[in-house]
Amino acid sequence: MFLKKHWLPISLFLFSFVLYLYTLSPGWGTINVFNTWDGLEYVLSSSLLGIDHPPGHPFYLLLGKLFTLIPIGSIAYRINLLSALFGALTVVILFLNVELTLRMFAKEFEKDLRKAVAAFSALIFALSTVFWTHSLISEVHTLYLFLICAALYFFLRWRELKKKKWLYGLSFLLGLTLSTSIMNALTFILPIALFLIFEHFFEKEKISLKEWVIIIFLFVIPLLFYLYYPLRIAKGPGFTHPMNLISPHKLGSFSWLIWYMSGKAWTGAGMFSLSRIFSNIPNYFYHLLNNFTIVSVLLALVGFVTCIRNICIHFMKAIKKKLSFPQLFSSLPEGLKTFSLIFLTYLFVLIPQLSLQDPSNPKSNTYVYVANFYLPSFLLFVFFVGIGVSFLATYILKANTATKLTEFFGSQAKKTSNKQRRAWHFLIVYILLIIPVYLLAVGYPKCNLREGNQGGYIYAQKAIKEIPEGSLVLSKLVYQLVGTYFSKIEPVLGAKNVEIVNPDTPPYRIPGQDFQIRHLETARLKKLIQEYQEKNVPVYLCGDAVEKDKAPEELLLADVNFELSLPSVPPAEGKKIFPPELLLYQAESFRKAESLREPPEIRNRGLANDGNFADTFELVGYDDPAFKNLKRGRKKIALTFYWRVLQEFKEDLFGLFTVVDERMNKVDPQRTSWFFTLGGERGASRWKKGEIIKDEVYYYLPNLPQGKYFLALGLVRLNGEPIPYFPASYRQDFRTFDFVILLPFSVGVPPGRLPQPEQ
Repeated sequence: MFLKKHWLPISLFLFSFVLYLYTLSPGWGTINVFNTWDGLEYVLSSSLLGIDHPPGHPFYLLLGKLFTLIPIGSIAYRINLLSALFGALTVVILFLNVELTLRMFAKEFEKDLRKAVAAFSALIFALSTVFWTHSLISEVHTLYLFLICAALYFFLRWRELKKKKWLYGLSFLLGLTLSTSIMNALTFILPIALFLIFEHFFEKEKISLKEWVIIIFLFVIPLLFYLYYPLRIAKGPGFTHPMNLISPHKLGSFSWLIWYMSGKAWTGAGMFSLSRIFSNIPNYFYHLLNNFTIVSVLLALVGFVTCIRNICIHFMKAIKKKLSFPQLFSSLPEGLKTFSLIFLTYLFVLIPQLSLQDPSNPKSNTYVYVANFYLPSFLLFVFFVGIGVSFLATYILKANTATKLTEFFGSQAKKTSNKQRRAWHFLIVYILLIIPVYLLAVGYPKCNLREGNQGGYIYAQKAIKEIPEGSLVLSKLVYQLVGTYFSKIEPVLGAKNVEIVNPDTPPYRIPGQDFQIRHLETARLKKLIQEYQEKNVPVYLCGDAVEKDKAPEELLLADVNFELSLPSVPPAEGKKIFPPELLLYQAESFRKAESLREPPEIRNRGLANDGNFADTFELVGYDDPAFKNLKRGRKKIALTFYWRVLQEFKEDLFGLFTVVDERMNKVDPQRTSWFFTLGGERGASRWKKGEIIKDEVYYYLPNLPQGKYFLALGLVRLNGEPIPYFPASYRQDFRTFDFVILLPFSVGVPPGRLPQPEQ
């Protein structure tokens, strides 16, 4: 009887779970468009009972630990199973939510048709690429989506039945959601709390003081999961995310816990900014269309516009009756109240998502993986799709429309029977099933992580095995994770002693952002490298300390010569594209300028270089630039500068490369700027008047859009103050510049003669 009554949600669960299980990633090494290093972090934090990154996910970690006890596959595979299970459960609870929402809109709306529309809505979410992918890897998303979806169902059931058990269950689920993902839970909890307060003050059935106490108590109980962190730190966690080591508070203290739960490691770095909302809208719609198709977006628009129209009509009628605002809201039909709740929640969830930028990736609003931040709003978007389908079917199949359609296909009945109308309703839904079939066909090649998707794991294992005994690895995150995994979970390192140092933590990271601090940080790292090299021990820089988007240590990178070091991976794996932060670069030597008696024959002086820098240093010229492609890394330009010392300088200086366009405007200085210590180890403070200094420097080309550009050079003091450039005309008009134009280059366009810039 149970199976017969609930065959549709059971079928949705089985379909989703089997699909996710069949395409499930076998481990943490999957490289795909949405995967990040968080997956490996969660494997370590769950299996070793460690401390993950702020603001924490304690319920997920403890649940993940339970899943590691399942005797199937690797540790990572077991935690991936958690994502698959809760992914399938989310699909089921989403189906129940949409069906319940449609029931509130029109109780006379046929039950089987409501279920068909709800199933369609749940399927397109289940098969959306971003949700499908996150149901296959170690990620927190499917668990918190299940919890917020379940909480919404309890809230709707309470509104429908007015039974307090649903309200109490809602409160507990909201607390559990908060202990799973604070940032996503807060934006979901606020609109529901507003509705509860509104219900209390303006509806007939008040929530008593005793009931409020029970609600608050049940909400607070799951938050006790956060005590896991100080308790685990006291016992000694098996893994600690490096981000926790930059806290200004003692690890495990109450002040640290507040800092940790507030997510200040992220939000304090500008993770959210209202100024980004409008610029991120195109990216949001790109992912919306890419995951749900334009037909689904149009259906959602139909549902949204129809509901807004009906609300406006209702309010206009109520205003004529001179009703107060509480009376206006109270008199709304239940379906429109439900829509108002979903729409308000959608706005609360969407606005922070649109204002978001991952501070560890300045370009993250253009990255594909940012789509995972949109998952909560995508979940709510599906409600609008279901409402749109139901309204569209109702509108098209009014009695006269159904009659015309019946006559068109050969029936001469004067009036369409209920049976014929029902058939037309279901025909519309069956036609719409083309969309999930399309999503399944398109998504399967991208989302099938079952085979051949362990390139990251294989590469990391080979790299860590082949690192010589006693080596030093500078890594901000990746090799902190990889090293912990291959020493504690899958011990391939054995007794090998490899030191992995995070340059983002003390004593190498000093509070502050100015040039002088960065210079001190670089000096400490250089000293560490020199100590190892003096002992003839190899030193490696991890890709996450080489990629400029993740590397504030650019001074170190500019002052050290390093070469890409590739492990001996199998040929089939070697052809794959690995994340650049996984690559290792071996440090070879430090840049060091040398003194010449006379300058060599100068071939290039620069496009607009006829003066000097503040009567102190003159750039005599440079050799032809050498372009070198670091295989999987970025393109490297090697330049040999020749400086004439006009006056001695008492401090070291930074050289500053930047890119300008054909109109001499700087191109995103945050991304294209590249600093280096002038003279390397033999800095400008050691140069003597009259010397000719030969200085070899490097610049790593950023990813730029197609176009023609110029590479420019400036000089900067340790305090960030630029040294002005005096062109030849300076004596007449006293006009100075912050940089000198060196050479033209192009990206994605045929080389041609570029216009000569004018100073």
